[in-house]
Amino acid sequence: MRILVLCAVQEEAQHLIALLSEHDTVNTDADSEISTLSKQWPTRQFKLNSLRISVVVCGIGMANAAAATSPFLIHGSFDLACNYGCSGAHQENINAGDIVVGTHVAPINACKIRPDGKIYPQGFRRT
Repeated sequence: MRILVLCAVQEEAQHLIALLSEHDTVNTDADSEISTLSKQWPTRQFKLNSLRISVVVCGIGMANAAAATSPFLIHGSFDLACNYGCSGAHQENINAGDIVVGTHVAPINACKIRPDGKIYPQGFRRT
């Protein structure tokens, strides 16, 4: 199984990379599908039992995430793609190591997340 893990910044990726580095590291240049893509986005590859995991640092924001994810999914034959890091969850009640499971998706500029975690739709401005 091939897994694509996207991180916005190196500070998010470093924790996962440290854990995976205890296992086999795969030379990115040896994988022709990934080699070209890794020149655009910093990529580290690992093998963990039957899993082949590619960790990609794509940059902050939806546009960077989409720009990085699309070619990796098109050319990389991945079975699973996930986002690793805080994913924009900047709430005081979320601690390092907590797992956050989303219940819905909304463009961040279309809603306001209050400190209590409640989401209030803002809507889109019509001109």
